[in-house]
Amino acid sequence: MGVEDIKRKIITDAEKEKEKILEEAREKAAHIMDEKRKSAQKRKEEILSRAEKDGEMEKSRILTIEKLESRKNLLAAKQTVIQRVFDAALEHLSASDEYEGILAERITHVAHGGEEIILSPRDRKHLGKAFFDRVNSTLSQPLTPSTETRNIAGGFILKRGDIEINESFDMQMRELRDDMEREVAHILFSGDSR
Repeated sequence: MGVEDIKRKIITDAEKEKEKILEEAREKAAHIMDEKRKSAQKRKEEILSRAEKDGEMEKSRILTIEKLESRKNLLAAKQTVIQRVFDAALEHLSASDEYEGILAERITHVAHGGEEIILSPRDRKHLGKAFFDRVNSTLSQPLTPSTETRNIAGGFILKRGDIEINESFDMQMRELRDDMEREVAHILFSGDSR
């Protein structure tokens, strides 16, 4: 599964989750707006009792602040939704039936041979000799599985001396997010005028 397949998978997952996630964001935003409207109305009545002119100016200021706060909260909710989509894609990739094939393909694409390979604790435990025999058969020198592990969702880190090449799926997903965040947000929130 190449980068393009991963991108398509992310987009497909984003579309599937769109309505569910968007509804949650709308409900949260509506609740926030309702609370803020109640608060603004109460404040308005207190101010109007003191002086009509001062009350109108205060109302305008409060509504502006409330709108800004609401927008800030909605933006935070949307960022949370986007993060959930990318987290779900990473989780799906790491749990995929094609995981070992994807991992082997990435290793043979990046490794030159002779490097030490650092894996997640899960991969260190589950990837067997047959996996490394298959990967090493494509390299000029075999990889050395490290006794060290890293807290990564999947993928690997190649190490030669003091130089590390981070090919963890966590890093790959961060790079994809930088490239795709706007597109995913458009898919999730298209038609959302807020």
